[in-house]
Amino acid sequence: MMKEGKRIVVMGGSFNPPTLAHYKLMREAIDALEADIGFFVPVSDAYLKRKMRHSHPPVVLSPELRVKMLQSMCTDNRMRVCEKEIGTIEPRTVPTLVALQEEYPDAELYFVMGADKLKLLTHLTEKRDFLKSFIRERVGR
Repeated sequence: MMKEGKRIVVMGGSFNPPTLAHYKLMREAIDALEADIGFFVPVSDAYLKRKMRHSHPPVVLSPELRVKMLQSMCTDNRMRVCEKEIGTIEPRTVPTLVALQEEYPDAELYFVMGADKLKLLTHLTEKRDFLKSFIRERVGR
């Protein structure tokens, strides 16, 4: 058993809409890390509208609906929805993770994102600190 301290999985995303794949990925990450909590962190409405502006038609679910749908997926008592980014203008990955780390100072945070978002890491001004603090390579189980 690898458990030493509290482990928290944080999954950011649009969740427009949340899918079974989101649920399964979160469950697998929680299980693989023997995590205590897994937070779904939906992005802001403003960010999502900008992201979807090139879609025809641009389908953007309201933040309230995305949160309710995520909450309904949290049938595993280890899963929760974190609304820290709802109502913001810009994506707030780093500030959200820092805030969660402050709320759970003794926990290890593990950030999960889709491979399609890896290129966004190049845009993080705090990239080096972000990678050092919140990205850990896991090999095996």
